[in-house]
Amino acid sequence: MPEQFCSLPLTDVAQLTDDTYLYTFALARPIAQPDSAVWSVWVKDDTLQAARRYTPVNVPDTADAPISHLQLAVRVYPDGQVSRFLWRKRIGDHVELCGPKLTWKYQAQKHRHVLLLAGGTGVTPMLQLLHYALRDPSDSTRFTLVYAARSDQDHMLSADLDRLQQQHPERLRLRYLAERVTQSGSNKKDGRGWQGGTGRITQDEVEHAATWPEEQQRASLVVLCGPDGMMHALAGRKRTDADPGPVNGLLARMGYRDDQVVKL
Repeated sequence: MPEQFCSLPLTDVAQLTDDTYLYTFALARPIAQPDSAVWSVWVKDDTLQAARRYTPVNVPDTADAPISHLQLAVRVYPDGQVSRFLWRKRIGDHVELCGPKLTWKYQAQKHRHVLLLAGGTGVTPMLQLLHYALRDPSDSTRFTLVYAARSDQDHMLSADLDRLQQQHPERLRLRYLAERVTQSGSNKKDGRGWQGGTGRITQDEVEHAATWPEEQQRASLVVLCGPDGMMHALAGRKRTDADPGPVNGLLARMGYRDDQVVKL
């Protein structure tokens, strides 16, 4: 994909949750994977000249495999210009995209244990990062993902996360949280009812997740992404990509420094 916007055909739409959809776009020609664990593309509503950045969630199984299509998980907001623009699109329609744009470069083996905190669609860069890191057999970094959502039915892409955890149990732990558990209580994984926690990401949750079993030292890096309210409570408001701002909130009270926290 070039640095300027180009028109790509929408080839598939799949519903993930009540208000979240997975959009698949075909590339005119395959592109090499960006040299980064987390990258995104811009999607433009050409009727209003509004654009928003989204993180593709499809990552090839090997580092040298090209990317032939893009899959974007998009939550449709009542006042979201670009998300509603995509929601009105049908298979065969064209949409203008631009990228890839590098968001954050992961360094293998730099940290023994990395804590990931995600809320809502903020899980998309975490999934991309996990695909990137876990496929590298020379990397032994461990990850714990705490994924919070409004209800137990809103953990989109949980099947992909569960598959990664099953493939790499020695390197990945998952913790699902839901503010509301539905009557069915299903976590969509094993039919045994809800197996996660209830509520939002609290200090108790972070303290428990930050320590790998049978180890005393807590995670030396925390990566988080989610709604503004979550970001503000956990680490302080993110200013810009270039200047994310100091670490405040819960993580600051727990003693995490600016160089130990990544706000995506």
